[in-house]
Amino acid sequence: MGDEAGDDAGGMLIGELALRAGVTVRNIRAYQTRGLLPSPQLVGRTGIYGPHHLQRLQLVQELQHEGVNLQGIKWILDRVPPTGSPSEVRLLQQALFPPGEVEQPFELDDAELRARLRGQGTAENLERAAAMRVLQRLDDGRWRVLSPALLRMGEEVVALGVPLNAGLDALERLQRDIAHAAGGFLGLVGREIWLPFERDGRPAERWPHVRTAIERLRTMATEVMVAAFRLEMTHALERAVLGDPTAERSWPREAKGA
Repeated sequence: MGDEAGDDAGGMLIGELALRAGVTVRNIRAYQTRGLLPSPQLVGRTGIYGPHHLQRLQLVQELQHEGVNLQGIKWILDRVPPTGSPSEVRLLQQALFPPGEVEQPFELDDAELRARLRGQGTAENLERAAAMRVLQRLDDGRWRVLSPALLRMGEEVVALGVPLNAGLDALERLQRDIAHAAGGFLGLVGREIWLPFERDGRPAERWPHVRTAIERLRTMATEVMVAAFRLEMTHALERAVLGDPTAERSWPREAKGA
């Protein structure tokens, strides 16, 4: 039996699964490592994949194309059992990532991207942006822009004369703080909304309530973060402009006697 053949019961080897799903074998192994795809049934030393693996792969691809990153997909799938229906996954996905609020990625070739960054799209800066999930390098050398909004901000930073690497430094620090805050939000959703729903067997009639609760908490979390950031930025600027000694390290001043 070759790698592309399935068994008599309709099972597939990894090569056929990759072919049917339109992905590479490497992609499948990466999804398994991340916990996005259940392990195959082992027959001897051979892994056999079934229709549910193909369905899960297609679902992961659809969510990616809609702008949901792999971390978000993993969080959703962890809360819907492997036997759960695609509709359950979709209901949770729509609550966490409402249509219209998820950025739509687009692709640029290398020259276009570097031109938009006015010569500051160095290999080092682009790789940093990829590590920060702003960009994704494709196999053909093109780039997928995962966050169009952050690319626009990068263009504005460069246009203002700020080095792109300095902007990336600031974004990196901000992402760490945001990741901590997002983790707190997910913990709240898990404890107060999802776990009671899960304990009760995920009754169909409560899906609307769960979806609405998650949507509202998500919106509130975003609004709180924006409001808190504005308040802290105002206070930080006041301290810096008024000469608060605690702001010295973040607000450079002309050396005395210069």
